[in-house]
Amino acid sequence: MRTLLTAIVVACGALLPLAPVQATAKTFGGFSVGKEFTLTVKSRISTKTVGTTIKKNVPVPTGWPDYKVGTKVKFTIGKGGRLTAKNVSLPFKGVSGNQNLYGVEPSATGGKDGKIVKNTKGAPFAGDLFFVTRKFSLTGQTTNELSYVFEK
Repeated sequence: MRTLLTAIVVACGALLPLAPVQATAKTFGGFSVGKEFTLTVKSRISTKTVGTTIKKNVPVPTGWPDYKVGTKVKFTIGKGGRLTAKNVSLPFKGVSGNQNLYGVEPSATGGKDGKIVKNTKGAPFAGDLFFVTRKFSLTGQTTNELSYVFEK
């Protein structure tokens, strides 16, 4: 009995090194590096708040993506699961239900994040992006915010 148990343990141990080799390629929330998909801008809100005065539909700050409603945006999953598109590059943060989460840690001066929502087959069908910057001066705070909603 002891010899049989030892043989089983040795046989199982011999299989363990093969497990990583047989594993599938690494994915990030079900998306592999190089995956491309296109979503359409369904809404865009760009605001600028100076003190307590909010201005809507302001020009998009330099360096942020400037997509119009109806624009088809091509997204790509880059190295490390990074979500990329024109003027967008957000690191993969994790998964929450059927959503892949992306973004950088927010700070006092701003942040940016996004999510891609997957259907029951794991394919992207919606998402959003959000950008914010804050500037402080002796006269007060100025905040720019930009949000997009995307759908297939």
